[in-house]
Amino acid sequence: MYAALDLEGVLIYASEANLGNCYYCPQCGQRMSLIIKKNGRNFFRHLPQKNVELGRDKQLKIANKGESKEHRKGKLLLCKMSQQFYSSVQMEYPIPKINQIVDVYITNQQQPVILEYQRSIISASCLQTRQRAYRKWTGNVFWLIDHQYFLDHQESEWIWRNLQYNSSWHFYIVCLDITRKEMVIYYNFPVIYYNENYYTTGFAVEMGEDWISLLKEPQYLNFVKLQHFIGKKYKKKAARSSLISKNPSYRKYLINLYQKNIYLDQIPQWCLKKRWRIIFFQEPAWYIWAWVWKFEYDRRGLMANNFDDFKIYILGLMNRKLMTWRDMPLLEVSADYVCRCLWEVYKQQSVNGS
Repeated sequence: MYAALDLEGVLIYASEANLGNCYYCPQCGQRMSLIIKKNGRNFFRHLPQKNVELGRDKQLKIANKGESKEHRKGKLLLCKMSQQFYSSVQMEYPIPKINQIVDVYITNQQQPVILEYQRSIISASCLQTRQRAYRKWTGNVFWLIDHQYFLDHQESEWIWRNLQYNSSWHFYIVCLDITRKEMVIYYNFPVIYYNENYYTTGFAVEMGEDWISLLKEPQYLNFVKLQHFIGKKYKKKAARSSLISKNPSYRKYLINLYQKNIYLDQIPQWCLKKRWRIIFFQEPAWYIWAWVWKFEYDRRGLMANNFDDFKIYILGLMNRKLMTWRDMPLLEVSADYVCRCLWEVYKQQSVNGS
């Protein structure tokens, strides 16, 4: 192979790689070794199994190179918490069969538990590669991000990339607060919203509680401390339709709409005057709403009886690359669910006219 992922998830060509760095296969997530050739045609190959098993100390030395004190403190905190309830807890545990070293590994369970504390931002492809490798090994894989980073960057790609879903908490994200020594879970995370009403609810779990059991069986318990997180407020500015039409970064979206005879002055004003976010898609929300409006307009008010047609319509736009999914490797929701969310919010806002 002539390219592999580095620790940050960046695709590196063998001709540009360094021997002292750690690389992973983009397809299976296993460790790769860099082969240097005299003719300059360097390449990667999968690390032999015995080298993985015998070279643990060397792997750890490479993996820990450049590790921050905060990251190590977070891993130690996860170990200390886990050891209160489980006897077999190991930090920086290698799994040779998938060529991965996990932050914290707990084995005295029906299924092993993997805990990953991610402070540095990694690409969606790298996160997906590691998640798939871990899930082949165990169904109990839990990712935690830094709590302070969440508070400072609540609407960033990295936050959305770490969203997860279950039937109890719906959309949620798990954070680790190394200062307060708490796990903080924000649940009912909004996925279609406008900035002025952006909020989510969270609770903090202290060191004396079994975090693993809570993550495995999500529920609301009496010991949690409720917290509220309020979104940004914006001062009134010029009409957003004018701002959108003058923004050069929106030109390609406007062209796509104009080619289908969709114009900003036709779209309901609630789609434009508020700063909507639809985190399922990479495109701006006003652009997504414009296509939803087009579906309703072409059917002249028959939308309430045409959800199946609506889903086919949205999937068709995606197949033609007019809409694209945002990469969220930890989120397992169906296209049907996403279309239902769009459908319900649009109908509600159209009725309210706000």
